[in-house]
Formats: sequence, structure tokens, C-alpha cells
Amino acid sequence: MKRITFGNFLSKHNVSRAKLTSLKKILIPGMLVVLWAGNWPASQIALTEMPPITFRLVTLWGGAMVMVIICFKADEKIFVPLKEWPLLSLLAFLNVGLFNILSAFSIAVLEGGRAALIAFTMPVWVTIIQLLLGERYPTYQLVALGAGIAGISLITYSVLVDPGFSATAAGLMTIAALSWATGSVMLARSHLTVNGKALTMWMLLISGFMTIFLLPIQTQPLLSFPADTKGWLGLAYGTLIGMAVCQGLWFYLLAQIETARAALILLAIPPVGTLLSWYVLGAALSALDALALLLLLISALLTVGLVKPAKA
Repeated sequence: MKRITFGNFLSKHNVSRAKLTSLKKILIPGMLVVLWAGNWPASQIALTEMPPITFRLVTLWGGAMVMVIICFKADEKIFVPLKEWPLLSLLAFLNVGLFNILSAFSIAVLEGGRAALIAFTMPVWVTIIQLLLGERYPTYQLVALGAGIAGISLITYSVLVDPGFSATAAGLMTIAALSWATGSVMLARSHLTVNGKALTMWMLLISGFMTIFLLPIQTQPLLSFPADTKGWLGLAYGTLIGMAVCQGLWFYLLAQIETARAALILLAIPPVGTLLSWYVLGAALSALDALALLLLLISALLTVGLVKPAKA
């Protein structure tokens, strides 16, 4: 019996490597957008029944353990040279640790969809940082950025006039977005020898270890877990999908395309995340929100359709 390999399958169905690569350029960002968008209402469900630090300890360490298993099964090279540890630790803190801790505290106060809207101002921060560093963008990317800024401006106004607005929660999420943007730019410009699945594993492990030091500020018991199935499902989604899968897909995307293009793709997450929050949690969606989300979606779709591989 002839052995069926992936290569044979491609040949049999006339799927070329070039077509497969083009398909991945659409499918991977699409998967990331949908899965990460779903993480916001899932996290909000879990955070209604457990404190933010416990939630992040579970999701970070749980996601890290999943990545450890995946790395060992894939025989991934996980060794990190001693001289790279300071940079890796800083990148883990900015990209994963600080972002996830601050976002957890924010989601616990703000409605999940609105929290996502503020968090995913990150692409605009990336572009501003890149411009300050001397990066020059083609016209289509500036158009995408313009649509994104217009959408975010409308969102900012909508959040400010909301009766449930919390300046503290919104401020924490804005700092989280800025931290993530800074970390992403630094990661794209770094030359770490560890990458892919191993990079995701180490970032989650380092961030999980850092989070332990925040336990003294938590007033509730460490083992404060959801009381019902819905809360546990939200926690499981945040751990397995939000951390392990989405972080892995994000770092993969950063390695494939330029940072600003990868970041602009994330502008599709607020529309999807808000709609999911609206559907799952019954969150309100105003006409102003809908217009803002449409602008963000246009920005993201324009970017996805024109992505190019990162320069070597």
C-alpha cells in the first residue's frame, strides 16, 4: 500500500506550495482574529468569578505547560544562550506579562468588548513607534492606518461618554496596549536564536513566574475559582486558546510579515470581539460603535490583502 504523505496529497489535489503559502497568509491571520476575539468575552465570564491575578496565573502557567508539551513532542530546540536571557525576559514582560496582567484588571471592570477596543489600539502605537524610528510606509498602509485612527477616535469618544466608563480601567488597558506595541517592535528588531513554539513557551513561563510576585497585592484567596461550568469554560478558553494558541500564532505572524502589517491585522479583532461580546454577554452596541468597528475592519482587511513577507 502506497504511503500517503503531505507532499503526495498536495500533488494529487494540484495544490502547489505557492498556493499553500498564499492560503496560509489568509488563514493564519483569520484564525488569530477569530480565536483572539473570542478570548475577550471568555475572559470576562471567568473574571466575574475569580480575581485577576489568580486568573492570569492559571492562564499563563497553563498555556506555558501546553507549549512545553508541544515543544518536546515536536523536538523543538529550546536552548537560550545566557547572553540572550536579559532581552528575552524584557520582551516577555512587555509582550505577555505586563499586557496580560493589566488587561485582566481592566476586563474585570470594563465590558469585554470595550476592553478589546482599547487594547487593540496597539497597531496605531506600533506605527507611531516605527515612524519615530525612521520607518517609511507605502501609501496603502497609510490609508489603512488612517482608517484605523478614525475608528479608534470614534471608539475613544464612545468609551468616554459611556455611563459605565472607568478612567482607571481604561488607563490600565491603554498602558497594556502601549507595552505590547513596544514589545512587538523590539521583538521584530531583535535577533534571538530561539523562535517559534519555543519562544512562545519561554515568554509564557517567564511571565507566569513574574506574576507570582504580584500575589501579595491580591486580597482574595489564591485558590479562588469559578463556581459554575460557564466560568470554568471561560478559564479553559483563556488558557488553551487565548494563551497557548493565540500567542503562538501571533509570534509566528511577527516572524512572517513586517511588524506594522502584522499589528494592523489586529484591528479586525475589536469588531469581532465586540460582536461576540454583544452576542454572548448581551453587551450594547451603539451606531457610533458600529461605524468605528467598520473603519477598523476596513483597515485590517486592506492590510491582510496586501501583506508581504518580512525582510530578512
